[in-house]
Amino acid sequence: MDKMRWLGAAALGGLLALGTANAFGVAGTEEEHGEGPERERRFFAEWHEPYGTALPREYLDDTWARIEALPSDSDAGRSVNAWQFLGPAGIPASGGAKFSGRVLDLEIDSGLLRVGSASGGLWRYGVVFPVAMSDNLSSLAVSTFATDPTNANRVLLGTGEYFIRGGTGLWETNDLGATWDRVPLFPEPLTFFKLRFAPNDPNVVHAATSTGFHRSTDGGRHWTRTLDGIVTDFAVCRDSPNVIYAGKIGSGLYLSLTGGASWVPLSDLNGNLPTIDIGRIAVAVSATNPAKAYSAWTSANVGTTAGVFVTDGAANEWLRVSPDLSFHGFQGWYNNTIECSPTNDAVVLVGGVRMFRSTTSGATWTEITQLHADHHRLEWHANGIYVWSANDGGWAYSSDAGSTWTTVTNTLPITQFYYLGQGVSDPGRIGGGTQDNGTVYAKNSSWVIAEYGDGGDLAVDPADPTHMWHSVGVYLGPKAFKRWRTTDDGVSWTESETGIDPNGDWFPQIEHDQVAPVYLFTNAGTHVYRSTDGAVSWTKLNSTPFTGAIWNMSVARWSSGNTVWVCLDTAVSGNRVWVFDGLAWSQRDTGIAQGVAIQRVRAHPTNPLVAHALVQGVGDPARKLYETTDRGLTWRNITGDLPNVPLSDIVAHPTDPSKLYLGSEMGFYRTTDGGVHWSRWNNGMPQACIATELTWDDDLATTGEFWVVAATFGRGFWRREIAGDDPVDVADLPLGTKAGLELGRVFPNPARDRATIEFTIPATVDVTLRVFDVSGREVSVITRETLETGHYQRDVDTSRWSSGVYFARLDAGGQTLSRGWVVTH
Repeated sequence: MDKMRWLGAAALGGLLALGTANAFGVAGTEEEHGEGPERERRFFAEWHEPYGTALPREYLDDTWARIEALPSDSDAGRSVNAWQFLGPAGIPASGGAKFSGRVLDLEIDSGLLRVGSASGGLWRYGVVFPVAMSDNLSSLAVSTFATDPTNANRVLLGTGEYFIRGGTGLWETNDLGATWDRVPLFPEPLTFFKLRFAPNDPNVVHAATSTGFHRSTDGGRHWTRTLDGIVTDFAVCRDSPNVIYAGKIGSGLYLSLTGGASWVPLSDLNGNLPTIDIGRIAVAVSATNPAKAYSAWTSANVGTTAGVFVTDGAANEWLRVSPDLSFHGFQGWYNNTIECSPTNDAVVLVGGVRMFRSTTSGATWTEITQLHADHHRLEWHANGIYVWSANDGGWAYSSDAGSTWTTVTNTLPITQFYYLGQGVSDPGRIGGGTQDNGTVYAKNSSWVIAEYGDGGDLAVDPADPTHMWHSVGVYLGPKAFKRWRTTDDGVSWTESETGIDPNGDWFPQIEHDQVAPVYLFTNAGTHVYRSTDGAVSWTKLNSTPFTGAIWNMSVARWSSGNTVWVCLDTAVSGNRVWVFDGLAWSQRDTGIAQGVAIQRVRAHPTNPLVAHALVQGVGDPARKLYETTDRGLTWRNITGDLPNVPLSDIVAHPTDPSKLYLGSEMGFYRTTDGGVHWSRWNNGMPQACIATELTWDDDLATTGEFWVVAATFGRGFWRREIAGDDPVDVADLPLGTKAGLELGRVFPNPARDRATIEFTIPATVDVTLRVFDVSGREVSVITRETLETGHYQRDVDTSRWSSGVYFARLDAGGQTLSRGWVVTH
């Protein structure tokens, strides 16, 4: 599949963010054309080759067993740093709203709100802040959950998101998520749709799953399947809990009068219910009248609304009561929900892409326009006044039976990011493109939405963080995604497409080499484009187009744009990896396993000759990761004992070639022996967190710190400092102070003709101060002398040195310190 050309531009919806309606994803959005969730499906389908979007249970179970057998950085006795969360936790949006990320289920019966998110796990709200409950599970795809009505500490949790992400089954906790145990079902579902305890009987639990309707009579510990097929929803009458309605893809409605123990299919004597092309069905039933029920149907083939129906007194006679338009867009398989008030069953809410409300049992409808698009669950409080919506923006709350809504406390840290960009002069300026919630970035410790829709990439000027660039989509017309620039800290944005040919690409990147003056790079179709005027205009870096679309691109740091890596959308050897060396493009995949596509080539943080190639998919567990030390002329396999996880990105240690830090769809990994052995590197992070892109914050020249920074799909942005990864041992500390010995600043940094190196000696000792380049070649001996206790400075003539990265190395009293710095002319 052509990853960057999934759909022609003419088929794409338009989200132009022209006002509050578009900001909330109501009118004219890409969701109405079914492109929002399709974008995500195709992204993960390519990542999962050869399996497709949802990885099968057999693969998931086997791979997680191998992951859990690896040593972990949080094992007892280890002294390690931990990942630190950077945000966002609730993004301010138009009209006072807050967006977070996709929520699939929620619950208020336990007394306080609990929320299940699509790739961020299960959360419970305390007095103010949400608390994670499922971070030690093998899946953060929480599709549904149910709290035991007799024990608020006990929760059943179902994983997997239908047609998008495979789950790892049903789980049970008895201690608010501190520990979890797997609960077997047969046949095992890949996806759960809904879990609920029966009203008035905590021993009976119902589950709608991808393998049918399952029922438990011992509180969820053992299960029996009573209806096969893909059952997408069920509704239990509160006052008559033996009456249950269920919807099944391809078949229609079913009714149980035995509490789910047996079922009969429902027909429609009026001939209104669909009999063919039956997609996802949502159902609701009156709390007091078991004969009154609602159902919302979608088309299996195109995902549009097939109808909303109501029955009042005869389960085989249904009246069509649909709103006037197809409110599911083309994605009825993705989001479909309906619920009626428990105190007045004439009040009903129905949601797809849009939400509608009726107070007349569906005879008339009013559209709710103040909510984020894509509704997955509606839940009423027993008083019939309070109601909640779970949607792609998080969750929303109404205190007037659904007339008006608020999201003021939608503060979940569950945003799904595809890419990230970070400032060099201001590392706090971080942002990226999200699924469903636009391109966002941090500004003065708060979060800002640069543009609504589905985000792409974000880049920050290395010298001036008020200058930024981002991409976002999806648009009607000749270009699916567009690039935008700001020179006033986001107060205004200007379209930045001059020079770029029409294209249908999704996920265009915007990259630079992290130094000023900034050279910008982006991809579109079969070309890399470069800008030297801040993206006012673009020119093609390859005049001859590549023979395939560009899948990924990276630029070596401090290379003045002279090392650009490109991965093409192909598994054909000899045409997968290309590198630009400042003069020409060369094909460089010799030595990488044949017959596989390349997910990414990531340049080394300091050495432009070194890079790492990540193989796409999970087809060959022994050929996943490769390293070059000669700009791609040769590659060597460094997969080692790495589990067969879908790889996303890698950061190399800036000075130690034996240490690498790796992100994947199933957590983070680290090697200290060049890739022979790998260990888990998740301390402080959920073990199943989905890493999508990594970068680094290099503060070696000032504080001696080097941070790995991660974008995740479902848990926002994180960072981790690498110096504390190992048990504390003075002899192993790479930078800073050792027993009073200190290598201080190198300034100015970057240097041009001269630089000054500061250092402190704790006692009379022989001292050697030398400079090395990134290849390890000694460039200069600054001093060899015996010095007494004190603080010293030494000047260095750099006028004849080539531009690049250098390392000052101080040897004194048997100890060594080093610090990186830059020379530029």
